[in-house]
Amino acid sequence: MSIAVKGLDHIAYSVNSLDETKEWYQRVFDIPVIEDYDPTSCERHLSMQFPDFEIEFFEYTDDSKSDFPTFDLPEDHYNHREKRQWHFSLEVADLEEAEKQCRELGLEIIAVFDNSCFFIMDPNNKLVELKQIVFE
Repeated sequence: MSIAVKGLDHIAYSVNSLDETKEWYQRVFDIPVIEDYDPTSCERHLSMQFPDFEIEFFEYTDDSKSDFPTFDLPEDHYNHREKRQWHFSLEVADLEEAEKQCRELGLEIIAVFDNSCFFIMDPNNKLVELKQIVFE
């Protein structure tokens, strides 16, 4: 049995310059910014909307502390000193069923957030986020 994936939700990664990244993606793909804010965890976070998914960019300063969970991840995934991160998020049809199937497949659930998403690790030590989008 496999997990029913509805589609790609988002991709997230760190960048050197959020301003240059924003300008490049708008110039090359003409995509809108849906969030551009300054959270306390990093200098800036930018979300840009493609037709079927979103890309999240993070720009960290030397003294910023990421709120992106480290989960005791291997160094090749996330190095807090380097301020690097990378993951992608898949939208699933049923989050509880996806979690059950992951456990049946022997996959470790790395973390669960507000019962809206959870993370697993792929064989390359990269995070995969599974989330269910519920419209109320």
